[in-house]
Amino acid sequence: MDINQVSSYTGTTTSGTAREPKSTMDKDDFLLLYIEQLKNQDPMDPMDTNEMSSQMSQFSTLEQLVNMNETMETIADQNMMSSLSYIGFQVSYTVESLDAEGNTVTDEKSGVVASIKKKDGTVYLKMLDGTEVDSSKVFAVELPQASSEENA
Repeated sequence: MDINQVSSYTGTTTSGTAREPKSTMDKDDFLLLYIEQLKNQDPMDPMDTNEMSSQMSQFSTLEQLVNMNETMETIADQNMMSSLSYIGFQVSYTVESLDAEGNTVTDEKSGVVASIKKKDGTVYLKMLDGTEVDSSKVFAVELPQASSEENA
């Protein structure tokens, strides 16, 4: 039986193929490991069915979390792209603050969007006056107010 020697220092085998080490396992790695575990189990002492069910449940949970994360990233990117259309437009938005008694007061403000940015998964609109607004606080978008020369 011919066995290839593996060098752990360089991550290459004697056959010359390079191996890239991973810092985390994805769902495919988990499934491959599970299959290898099943193939190499002792036939006289097979894996407990409860343990098998538990591992499959963990795999299913992992897959669902990965899919949900991908969906959330897609939604965040779509929110960023849709917010691009606000640049140059006047938006109305809500601002919450506390009054003297500590009660929450909601005010409505408006401004023209100069730029957008995404920070910690939230899209912010930067107004011409420098104010930054969470895009989820926007309730209206309209053409910017025309100057008096254009109305004449």
